[in-house]
Amino acid sequence: MPSMNDDENTDTSHDIQQDVPRRLALRDLVWIALFLGLLGGAALLLWLDQGNVSIDSYGPTGLSSSNAVIEISFGATMDRESVEDRFSIAPGVTGGVEWQTDRTLRYVPSEPLIPDQRYEVRIEPGARSLDGERTLESALVFEFRVKWPSIVFLGPSTAAVTDLMRLDPQTGAVDTLTNSEGGVVDFAISPDGEWIAYSERRSGTRSEIRALNLTSRQDIQMTNCIDAQATCRAPSWRADSRQITYTRRELDQDSTWANTERIWSVDLQSRQSQLLFDDPGIEAHYARWSPVGERIALALADPPGVLVYDFPSESSIFMPSEQGLVGQWSRDGQALTYPVLQIGGAIARSYTHIELARFGDFSDEQANITSLSGERETPVEDIQASFRPNSTQLALTRRYLDSRFTEGTQVFLADTATGEVEELIYNPEYSHGAISWSQEGNLLLMQRSHLASPDRHIELWVYVMSTGDYRMIHDNGYLPQFLP
Repeated sequence: MPSMNDDENTDTSHDIQQDVPRRLALRDLVWIALFLGLLGGAALLLWLDQGNVSIDSYGPTGLSSSNAVIEISFGATMDRESVEDRFSIAPGVTGGVEWQTDRTLRYVPSEPLIPDQRYEVRIEPGARSLDGERTLESALVFEFRVKWPSIVFLGPSTAAVTDLMRLDPQTGAVDTLTNSEGGVVDFAISPDGEWIAYSERRSGTRSEIRALNLTSRQDIQMTNCIDAQATCRAPSWRADSRQITYTRRELDQDSTWANTERIWSVDLQSRQSQLLFDDPGIEAHYARWSPVGERIALALADPPGVLVYDFPSESSIFMPSEQGLVGQWSRDGQALTYPVLQIGGAIARSYTHIELARFGDFSDEQANITSLSGERETPVEDIQASFRPNSTQLALTRRYLDSRFTEGTQVFLADTATGEVEELIYNPEYSHGAISWSQEGNLLLMQRSHLASPDRHIELWVYVMSTGDYRMIHDNGYLPQFLP
């Protein structure tokens, strides 16, 4: 007969054996519940993600260039129309939507964006995936600000030898691009903004044409003018950024003192130079290519004037001028400003007016010419005109020759549609020059010099059209140009 103790021991042993699996079951239930909870959470997230379109990337943000392209990538193949209907930019920007893929929208502005302007990009909720199962549930909103374009100039203005320099107007940082022993005389920036062609003084007054790549800093000698006892200067880029035209001055073969100037061109890749025109009897200088198309303007020596040649039609138009200079092209290549010399009209001595020539298809070999300065007797001296992009306006450096006389030129804004001229910058202590516009036409760049102190630095200034702000950006340089 078993004892009570044995029964108790037996029962206790049984209870323990039964409790072990019971305790394991409880622990397993906890883990299973936790696992199911995690699984349920993942399923919930998956379910939520299936209902919402995600944004993989977007931009630009922060500071961006005036040529910025807005790009947004989605986490799903999108119904394009539903996205475009909810897309907006403020302030408004003209342009067009391009889809790189069904997941990536690109908005390409048709004109450069305004420097210092802040833009907000939005896509409102409701944009759908192509299968209609997912939508953008929250608005996408981001901002960016357009930085000022870089500026290239010659400097220091007080030095005997000057170099190419690049300025960041946002920070004031200056980068010296060349280290020339003889100095840089003049320069031209390629339309694509990749190269700068410049003339470098090498021997006395003689100079060569060189080309500097702004990305690689490769600096190439493009001509062999010194060996030929010639001087090469005044580079100008063809619209495709592949050819440089320049003025080559050399001694006449039948003379020991007289010089002849002709227009030559050099290919950027081959570095082969040749006369621009087959006829060596065409004496000219200061050639300037049209920003678009195959037209070039040059100052002819005989007869004196400006010749515009259209290569596709092999036609030319001639405008008489004693000044011997070529002005500036409009951005569309359909108009050109150029200076003309007036003698004994408003005053006893000579002075300069500026005429505006508009070109058609060259079939009639004539241009429609108007004077920006008025009639011959108009008492103004206009030195330079620069077309404002996307506008009927031009900036003028002008001084009046009557009671409004100033020793130095001031800056005016002329409207070719209305004929109205308004004062933009007036400070009679200074003379202003080398005016040029930024790509979008909101910034007007110039140099100015103090008339009472000619030994002072030449300063670089910018006028902001949208705000009227006028500020100095560098205190020792000249001949500034915006980089594209």
